[in-house]
Amino acid sequence: MARITKKAKMELREEDEKDRLSDLPDSLILHVLSFMPIKFAVQTCVLSRRWKRMWASMADLDLDASCYSIYWFKKFVRQLLAHRSDIPLNKLSFHYRGLDKALTDSVLHYAVSHEVKHLSIKLSSNRSTPMSFLNPVLSSSQSLMTLELAHFKGAALLESLSAVTLTNLDLFVCSFATAESSIDPFARLVNLKNLKLSLCTYRGFFKISGPKLDSLILQAMYFYDGSKVEIVAPNVSYFVLQDTCPGEVESFVLDFPALETAYVDARLARSKKEVHNKANLELIKMFLGLRQVKYLRLSLRTTEVLMEVPGLLEQVPSPFCRIETLNVERKKNALRTLQSVVNYFLSGSIWEHERILRI
Repeated sequence: MARITKKAKMELREEDEKDRLSDLPDSLILHVLSFMPIKFAVQTCVLSRRWKRMWASMADLDLDASCYSIYWFKKFVRQLLAHRSDIPLNKLSFHYRGLDKALTDSVLHYAVSHEVKHLSIKLSSNRSTPMSFLNPVLSSSQSLMTLELAHFKGAALLESLSAVTLTNLDLFVCSFATAESSIDPFARLVNLKNLKLSLCTYRGFFKISGPKLDSLILQAMYFYDGSKVEIVAPNVSYFVLQDTCPGEVESFVLDFPALETAYVDARLARSKKEVHNKANLELIKMFLGLRQVKYLRLSLRTTEVLMEVPGLLEQVPSPFCRIETLNVERKKNALRTLQSVVNYFLSGSIWEHERILRI
């Protein structure tokens, strides 16, 4: 067996110690940095001369104050934005505890002036942040495609937002309560395709009219007394209604003529008995707007709402004629009690029930 010479051992050692990471192209290194917390990504500047300004070319910035002191985070963000290279942003996330208008304004102006495409602003505090914080800056954007907002009030002010490039909007714990009797907050977002509203509150006549809307997700809707909902979206193909009681509003009207897939998780009212009894009727009225659906999934809570008034479903004609798959969640050994629900959804279908039903 040949012996390894001293020179060969030294060459092997040098090969093992070689900095292979620095041999990668900039694009791959920046991709690796994008998975690191921004603090550590900036700290790579001490590795070598080549790495000194590498972080400054990152197109994605995740500014999250949750793990840092407020004082340090504010100072870090200002220094970061001041020394980053003057190149466009792909994505910027800004998650901050509290309310600091000066800091938020500087981050927003920086994002818009650097042509950000995907923007997430989450300001968690004891009280919601006024939406007026954002409107003037966001309306000037000519690049914004995705917007995520959390903990904002006065979301009705979105009516004045005219971000023509915006296609995706996600709102979490926002309030649409307003003195206006009727609001259509997304009317000027003419290119909006995907809308998600989670844990939001509504007052008055709340409308959604989206000519290009394709996907609509409504989760945990909370209503003031006397509220009404009307959603007319001719191109919606995917719809989710989750943890919501249609009986808590005076009317819940949907119209989705191009609907393909839907998931409905309706619940009974949490307290008021008269609303509790109304949930069944309003849910049946709401289903008229889903009549074109092909693939429908119902939660266990939805079937319980539908059976709240015994015998009612047998008296109501089914509006559904295109259902190809019906998926119904149920309790064990409860198939017989669900028969009225199954008949309601499938009586107008051209397919055999056994081919459609998934329980």
